[in-house]
Amino acid sequence: MALYFKMKTITNDGCVGSKMKFELLVVVSLILFCSLDTHAQQQPSKSPIAAIIMLLLDESNDPEQPIELMLESTLNEQYGFRYGGGIHRDGLNIGFVTQSSDLILCFTAIDIQPEELSIVFNGQEFGFVVEGNNCVSLSQDLQNVGHNTLVLRHNNPGSRWGVTGFRLVLDSQEVLGLPTVNASQWNASAVRKVLKIFAFGGHATDQQIDVWASQRPNDAIVEMLNFSQHNALLSPLADGERYSEPATMFGTFREFAHDYLSQSSSNLPIPIGPYSRGRFNGSLGGDHQGVFVRMATVRGLNPFRQRIGLWETNYHLAVNLGTAVEYKQMTRFYDQVMEAHESGLSYQQVMATAAKSAAVALQYGHRSNQWRYDPNTGVFRCFCNDDFAREIHQLYFGIFGVADPDAHENITIRNTSKLLTGMNLDYSPTTGLADEIRFSTQFHHTEPLQILGETIDGATASEKIDNLFEYSMQHPESLESLPIKIIASLADDNLNEEKSNQLRRAWALMGRDKDFLAFIRAYAISTLFHSESQRKYLTSFERAIYQQNKITLDNTEALLQTDNIALDLTSVFTGEDLQIFYPSHNVFGGQTALEAANSAKVFQRNFNAASRNIIDFTRGASCSDCDFGQPWQKDWGAVIPNKDGRYVVDDVAEWLWIHIIGNLDNYTELERAHLIPIIGALNPAGHEYNEFRAYDRHFDLAQLLCIRAERILDGETDNGLQDLVSPDSWRNYCVHPYTAAERASLTRSLSLAELGSSGHVGELLRQIGEAEIPLAHANDEIRLEANRRIQEAVAFIFSTPFMFAEEKQ
Repeated sequence: MALYFKMKTITNDGCVGSKMKFELLVVVSLILFCSLDTHAQQQPSKSPIAAIIMLLLDESNDPEQPIELMLESTLNEQYGFRYGGGIHRDGLNIGFVTQSSDLILCFTAIDIQPEELSIVFNGQEFGFVVEGNNCVSLSQDLQNVGHNTLVLRHNNPGSRWGVTGFRLVLDSQEVLGLPTVNASQWNASAVRKVLKIFAFGGHATDQQIDVWASQRPNDAIVEMLNFSQHNALLSPLADGERYSEPATMFGTFREFAHDYLSQSSSNLPIPIGPYSRGRFNGSLGGDHQGVFVRMATVRGLNPFRQRIGLWETNYHLAVNLGTAVEYKQMTRFYDQVMEAHESGLSYQQVMATAAKSAAVALQYGHRSNQWRYDPNTGVFRCFCNDDFAREIHQLYFGIFGVADPDAHENITIRNTSKLLTGMNLDYSPTTGLADEIRFSTQFHHTEPLQILGETIDGATASEKIDNLFEYSMQHPESLESLPIKIIASLADDNLNEEKSNQLRRAWALMGRDKDFLAFIRAYAISTLFHSESQRKYLTSFERAIYQQNKITLDNTEALLQTDNIALDLTSVFTGEDLQIFYPSHNVFGGQTALEAANSAKVFQRNFNAASRNIIDFTRGASCSDCDFGQPWQKDWGAVIPNKDGRYVVDDVAEWLWIHIIGNLDNYTELERAHLIPIIGALNPAGHEYNEFRAYDRHFDLAQLLCIRAERILDGETDNGLQDLVSPDSWRNYCVHPYTAAERASLTRSLSLAELGSSGHVGELLRQIGEAEIPLAHANDEIRLEANRRIQEAVAFIFSTPFMFAEEKQ
């Protein structure tokens, strides 16, 4: 990137001394004409270049002459710098070479209102006509021949304003043939949507989400979604985290269960003993579900890896602990599949790994398949069952043999049974059945077999499965159905034929070796996913784990997962008649998203769980045989942004809604009117909290208005927010049992016009919205109550229908 400073008096070059506060950060190489010695002690140079940079960066300077900054941009590069402060400027000039396509230029601006900025492109003024992420569209017909200049100009020279970065990109790009969202569509809401659907929400900070939103989608998605055991950007440790081990260790299911959760020597907030820690290693049957939900919610691991792990092992390649599969084979199955993903194997090789596992051999019984001599008939024959011989085609690839059903049933399936021979599962009297298959030529059909119209050879079942899956992946039915199966189950319950065909083309473009991760990444940044027609209903597993990740602030909560400190996900699933690794449709997978969406019981259970006060916010160091260390207390104030130390109710409510839902699309006056009284209707400061604990009463707007009506009947003329929430009002007005008048007041419907009006309803909401919630109060009891109020607000958001589906409005 070339950088030019324009000023009439500047004619020569110079050097910059070390004491200058050098805050001009440029992502690409920035060539100055002498080096900066950051350890030198000399005074800043008086050279012209040094003077200009000082003027650009030192807010105390106010030059008489306006300064322009000229940046020469290259397509698709991300430029970060700091331009702005308090000095006069004519504008920021961005130049670029003409492109043979429409472009979008996006910039990050601070302290700028829409009416304060003008955009001039090749002499034509746009005003502040931008879209989405501070982006302006530059169509090809507006571009000059050769070179172009875009100027960002403040309409009030001398006012404080700033630009901290920009990027110039093509308006339309594709990955695997899927149209990628353009720069104006790729924003924080789009990032949060990807995390919600593909990573159980993750734990990325607001700052990291903004960084991803400022990057090109192609670059951001690589950091967001990968199969590493640990992803520090997607799942960073909380500040001051006391249980940090998962950030660097215990990334597999077995390690997390056996080497971490179950060990008495582990640094954990879980009591030592067989029923507290020992249950995780399988010695008491194995709390497989407890292990998984902790893997998916603990900070330091990779929630995207667990999101795909749940789908692979409970849906696509489902195994069931309700069959002959045991805890250790299931654990190994999970790790084998995810390690295959992590190592970058093609997707057919990932599925071959699953097909060769001990868990699958136990589930379907083909570990007993044998090709051997039958003395009754005098010939060799297959002592086999056809279960997995059929499902290896149908469930793994979506191949049903529709072109020739007879050949599929009588040749392909029967020969696949012969292929699945010599897969032995050894037994030890001390350790039981093994968790790995031993492939043998004994009792294996070693000759080539005709399957799917192809000749499949190999000395063992392992080799034959590998060779078969290379053909299976290219089978016409597989190419037709497998990409749809993946996306329909993971991300879109509203696929139509047009979208399905786009997905099939993307899948085909990868050639013979299918890259599952590349396919997911391409889809996650595509206009198919970020479109108004996309709709994803959440299964109970997806919803509850996502909620847990939105409500837990550190690993104390994620690891404990008990009813008095976090969501007890095991209880949530049991209450909805579900269990992880016990898929409700057996080999056809677990509860579907549509089943969850259409279930009154699921909605009721979620509402009841969210509506009750399930969270305690303190925990003493009272455990005699575990390492709670110092007493723990939940602190929402550590993550909710503040303004100069103040937490304003309206700001907090919006942050919570975005944090949980992901965007403000459905945050209307109605949602605000319900939410902000829960946060802001607080006992006035100064009252004794041991006498009146505000969390014993749940104030909503209807109750506040009921109290107001009662006070007016009593002749009270002061009926502002603080009057309504005073202890006297609590004792005397609108309390159970309600009078007929009170009941009518409590059940009265309010119109949207009233909520946003200047009348008494709108005025009360204004007072609540402007109130401060004492999340940083010095008094422990007041601060604790503020945290409880946040939890009540979270519970309200959890109980809304928006928790059951994700769609673009």
